[in-house]
Amino acid sequence: MIRRLPRWAQSAHSRFLILIVVIELCLVGAMLAVVAQQFRSAIDAREESVASQLLNDLVDQSQDMSLPQFKRSILARLHSPTSRGDLIALADEDDHILTGNITQWPQHLDANGEAHWLIIRVPEVHEDRRYAIAVQPVYTSYRLLVGHANQRSEALREAITEAALKSLLFALPLALLGAWLAVRVIEGRVERISATAAAVADGHLSRRVPLDGSGDSFDKLGERVNAMLDRIGNLVEELRVLSDSLAHDLRSPIMRLRARIDYAVSRDVPAEEWPEVLAAVGLEAERLQVMLSNALEISRAEAGLARRQMSVQDLSQLIADIADLYEPLVEEHGRSLQLDLPAPCMALVHREMLTMAVSNLIDNALKYGAGPIILSVRQEGSEAVISVIDHGPGIAEDQEQVALSRFGRLDNARSREGAGLGLALVESTVRMHGGTLSFARGDGEFRIRASIPSA
Repeated sequence: MIRRLPRWAQSAHSRFLILIVVIELCLVGAMLAVVAQQFRSAIDAREESVASQLLNDLVDQSQDMSLPQFKRSILARLHSPTSRGDLIALADEDDHILTGNITQWPQHLDANGEAHWLIIRVPEVHEDRRYAIAVQPVYTSYRLLVGHANQRSEALREAITEAALKSLLFALPLALLGAWLAVRVIEGRVERISATAAAVADGHLSRRVPLDGSGDSFDKLGERVNAMLDRIGNLVEELRVLSDSLAHDLRSPIMRLRARIDYAVSRDVPAEEWPEVLAAVGLEAERLQVMLSNALEISRAEAGLARRQMSVQDLSQLIADIADLYEPLVEEHGRSLQLDLPAPCMALVHREMLTMAVSNLIDNALKYGAGPIILSVRQEGSEAVISVIDHGPGIAEDQEQVALSRFGRLDNARSREGAGLGLALVESTVRMHGGTLSFARGDGEFRIRASIPSA
């Protein structure tokens, strides 16, 4: 049976603290190991240099002495106080030691004068020691061995190793302290985000995550959270405005609908007038249906529910199809519908909602515009731009936000049918496609541009 970890070990803070401690100890350990190795290498290099120098001195002496004299010189040197701790041995070609202070010739040593490290038992002290050994030929068929080991150097090597281990133990509480401080700093940053989320959950929609301007990951997270809260605040405000406006704007058509019904019920309406009364009731019901349908489509676009039905479409062909539907209606108003579609333009769109948005723009151009209506599609960089152009007065710059708001109606539109949802639906649809809606004026034209990313 697998036992579950203690509750403290399951905490993300505990796991993060342990991770920081392990990383810090590994870094300190690696640094101490490198420093200790550098010291040991320096000590070894010095010992190797001493051994090589001693060998060279003896080889030089051998060139001025006969073999018996050289043997006596070696013995004299071994009994000298200055060579205490050194190894010197002279052997023949069969590795028989002729003189020296070792009893057995080490195997597999090259007689090239280079130093090697070996552990050798010295009979005089009856213990194994680590020596820097160098071998070189003398007297043609003989070999001379010299070894050097400084006991103070060995003690220094051991002291360095011991100091590194003690430093590693001393680094443990420092690593724990550093890890705890790091966790506290991170916990404080997270706590600010958590406190903001809790305040928003309690209804304080104006609260935002405080930023320190460092640009680090927590600052970026705070910016994203604040952008999300701004969007939520805008949606809540739009929902409030929608609810208030819908309740206000529904009152008039419902009162007109009820008045027509009361008129038909309370009076003795001749049978021949009933079709007219029912047609008027049906017209009011249709207006209510259009208003509620547009409000629903705006909500769907704002929520992004229609993104799953998006596909790559040729916008030029889509606009041409819409023009075929609207051309008879435009001609009935004594105006013309022109197309400016120089080339295919592909984009990822929701065909039905984009058709509804363009249709709303054509309807507005028919109601409030003048002259020919021009439908244009252009590829501008990485964007596909759909433009609806007419020669009417358009929307004043200071009235643009009013026109784009839900149930927002300009002065010249209050005497006409409508609920003020057309441009709000267009903007929501364009925003759902990741684009922007803008207005342009010039040369007697009023142009509404819907820019969306092209495919």
